[in-house]
Amino acid sequence: MPSMALNGRILTVGSEAHRQAAPFLSEANETTQSLRNRLSSPFLPAWYKNYARSKLGNNLMTLYINDELERRKSSVRASCISPGRVQTAIFRDLNGSMGMIIKTLARFIFQTPSQGASGVLKIATDPSYTGRELDYVHCGRPSVPSPAARDRTIANKFWRWSMDAVNLHTEDDAVLWPRR
Repeated sequence: MPSMALNGRILTVGSEAHRQAAPFLSEANETTQSLRNRLSSPFLPAWYKNYARSKLGNNLMTLYINDELERRKSSVRASCISPGRVQTAIFRDLNGSMGMIIKTLARFIFQTPSQGASGVLKIATDPSYTGRELDYVHCGRPSVPSPAARDRTIANKFWRWSMDAVNLHTEDDAVLWPRR
């Protein structure tokens, strides 16, 4: 990030699925914290629970990064962008009649990959992009993410957990941030 241009943009592709994941960071042992989730429905398959949790992580990272960029008075901004339902390969491993139904419906009611990408590209290239109102964008419109995705305490813990997971430490923090 130190080499990013003035008014640079960091984009993460998110999903409304983040609303179905609620984080739980274990306080028992700070060095071995793990991100867990509790979902609103016990009927959701494990792959979807993991997907929802990963998308919540995208929102938490965006929140943390924007707070740090603002604290450092940087002109760089981060956005988490949910393009809406897109015909991706996410359902490729669904089998049986339920898999067939979902895959068939997806062909008719989901956006094409090009349509989904156009919303992300708009935020990436739109000169009217001004900042925090675009922290979370769903289907091309500024939106408010879930309460869990706006929890700064969890975002800070998640950042520290992530730094530890990739073997970065506090002293490495200085090289991560733009100087503008």
